Amino acid sequence: MNSFEIAEFIVFLCASILYIYHLTNNKYFIPNPLGFGIWLLADAANLFTYLDFSKFWVGPVIMVLGVLIVVVIGIVRTVISKNKISYKLAILDWFTIILVTSSIVFWIITNNAVLSNLAIQIVLAMGFIPIIKELIVEKKIEPLLPWTLFSIGFLIVLIHTLNYYERWEELFYPVIGLFGDLTVLILSGYNKVIESISWWIKLLLKMRLLVSFFLLFPFEI
Repeated sequence: MNSFEIAEFIVFLCASILYIYHLTNNKYFIPNPLGFGIWLLADAANLFTYLDFSKFWVGPVIMVLGVLIVVVIGIVRTVISKNKISYKLAILDWFTIILVTSSIVFWIITNNAVLSNLAIQIVLAMGFIPIIKELIVEKKIEPLLPWTLFSIGFLIVLIHTLNYYERWEELFYPVIGLFGDLTVLILSGYNKVIESISWWIKLLLKMRLLVSFFLLFPFEI
């Protein structure tokens, strides 16, 4: 492993551990094995097709391992809690299954990993849509540290790729990853700042009401 790969491995590993902890810290939260299994399929397809024409392996490998761990946790918690697995799929899930399966079949038939991987990059890019929608519409706040580390990791991968790439198609994966993670990070940070400002405004209003009360009803100690 060269210095770039070591840095990528450490940063992505720390980011994945922190995010998995965030997802599973609530013992009542049960990751849907089917939903995360679909994204495991997408990440695995990305891993194998990407490594067919690229030597930048760290990011795809860590992503597959991370999603695999979440799937295992989801299965274990589902069995323990005796809950039924939800088989209801969103439109994005069906789109992912169809496009990833088609890309794999196309890769097997034509042995063209580049075009197959470019199609999978569309899936990976669209995977950010639900979480970005929640950040914009519901003002959700994602944990900032893991998304910061993911962004740093993809920035290192992009720099690494720009220095040693052999095909321009290799740049799609780090660019999409960096853009998506930075978008989530910026929106989460913005929502966090707005929430903090709102908290301070509410506190000041309460203090103002309290001061007004004592001015209206003064008393002697």
